[in-house]
Amino acid sequence: MKLLKNILFATDFSRSSAQALSMCIDVAKTLGSQVFLLHVIENGHLPDLTLNMVKSAAIEALEKIGYDLHQNGIKVPHKFVLNGVPFDKIIKYADFYNVNLVIIGSGDFAKNEPFPLGLTAQKVVRKSAKPVWVVKNYPEKGIQRIICPVDFSEVSEKALQNAIHFARNFESELLVTHVVEPITGGFIGGIAFEEDQDDIFETEQQQFLEFLEKFDFFNIQWHHMLKRGPAFASILETIDSYKPDLLIMGSTGRVGISRLLLGSVAEKVTRQLPCSFIVEKQDEPIQVITEAKHNDLQSLYAEGNELLEKEFLREAIEEFEQCLNIDLYYEPAWTALSIAYDRLGDTKNAEHCRKRAMQIHETNWKKKVRAEIRSKSAIFNKTTKHF
Repeated sequence: MKLLKNILFATDFSRSSAQALSMCIDVAKTLGSQVFLLHVIENGHLPDLTLNMVKSAAIEALEKIGYDLHQNGIKVPHKFVLNGVPFDKIIKYADFYNVNLVIIGSGDFAKNEPFPLGLTAQKVVRKSAKPVWVVKNYPEKGIQRIICPVDFSEVSEKALQNAIHFARNFESELLVTHVVEPITGGFIGGIAFEEDQDDIFETEQQQFLEFLEKFDFFNIQWHHMLKRGPAFASILETIDSYKPDLLIMGSTGRVGISRLLLGSVAEKVTRQLPCSFIVEKQDEPIQVITEAKHNDLQSLYAEGNELLEKEFLREAIEEFEQCLNIDLYYEPAWTALSIAYDRLGDTKNAEHCRKRAMQIHETNWKKKVRAEIRSKSAIFNKTTKHF
């Protein structure tokens, strides 16, 4: 089973890209991904001889990266060295090969910037339809903390679902945050609408709790935090205090998060983030890719259990149902279905599956007892014939 099939790793062979490569290897090994490699030589006025030398050196460097990936058990289907505008080629190749995720380094930056983000990374984040993981630093101890700001929109719902999957697979702690922004222009005669502000805060607090109830945080260490204030400043403040290794966020949504990520504010936000981050658009990076379909009952059951363990509950249910298509009386599949439905909060189906498992267990037990009685009876009859 693969959770993230295709990664595009774009490199400029800089120190930043080396950090991103280390992260890419960890992600590909953990999530069962294959990696496409890309380097883009910027358009310029290089003489043909010089350009050929640069291209040869780039091919050699990309081959070395491919070898490192191969040594880590990671498949590299294609390696590309292209001429052109880097961000444009990265976006086009991500779309052409329909990758699940683009991984890039944070790139070059001005020396006076405390939290750098290069021009190529900025443009890829803003223009790519695919999820983009910008690596600012590689955490030697792994991804220990993840933060996910939400605004209750569909895209932030997807972002949180993927944050949960990343947290589960990397055994990371997860913090889910929501910011209640103040009412703008809330003064009449110098008196603020404090009661309105409090009412809005209480309403959004309830919405936040209801939003979180949609998700399965089973087997994850997680927390949630509700803050009041400007979304931009509040999220940066939370990041500064929580010190996450990774931020996962949606790129569109309602007022609040969407303002952080779209238009002229986008560069300001991404520049000031001190940690690596994933920006998601409409495409989701984490998708379950099962192996080629088969009719082997044990293999289907094992694959279903793996999905269940990683909390892909609906996908696990499909695998267990395939088991029952082969053998309707396969007790382990009924038991596993009851667990999956329980975690989905579907008590009716969970109870039905539990009863079926118990009925089959009792039937099998009775068959076993009768078989043992017949066996002992046959032995007894053979013994008595000798007397």
